[in-house]
Amino acid sequence: MWLLLLRNWKLLAGLLLAAGLAAAGWHYRQVLAERDVAAQRAEMAERVAAGEKAARVKEQETARSDNAAAEAYQEGLENGKVELQGAVARLRAQLRMRDQQLAAAGSYLPDASAGAGGRDGEASAEFSGAQREKLAAALERFGVEQYSIAGDANKAAGRLNACQVILNSDRAR
Repeated sequence: MWLLLLRNWKLLAGLLLAAGLAAAGWHYRQVLAERDVAAQRAEMAERVAAGEKAARVKEQETARSDNAAAEAYQEGLENGKVELQGAVARLRAQLRMRDQQLAAAGSYLPDASAGAGGRDGEASAEFSGAQREKLAAALERFGVEQYSIAGDANKAAGRLNACQVILNSDRAR
């Protein structure tokens, strides 16, 4: 048998060379496939990272927009409070001035003759000095808007406006 192998050594060497080349080719194909899979994974990871980065940027922009709308709303509330405090102060000042003018004139009661039926006639309904002070203190303590429907409507409109600003900024994206 060894003799037979020695006579056909060229054939045997050719078969071994062909088997080695086939194994090398198969291994090379496997290496290329692994490289392609790794490249696809890397590309997918880059896409995911880019998507996350874009989402973070959009989230930050939305947060800035929402914060700006909230700050504008809070500033409007503060301005409204300052305006109400100013209105109460003006009311108190006007009441004090009127009281001083009436005191200088010598009377808090208007000159109204009693009409038929014993009523005061055209006397206007006015609060006394103590009642005015209590009313002004209550208005200052509780806020004028609690006593007016318009104040409540303004608050609701301000809140709705703030919500609309946020919705519009979200829809714009």
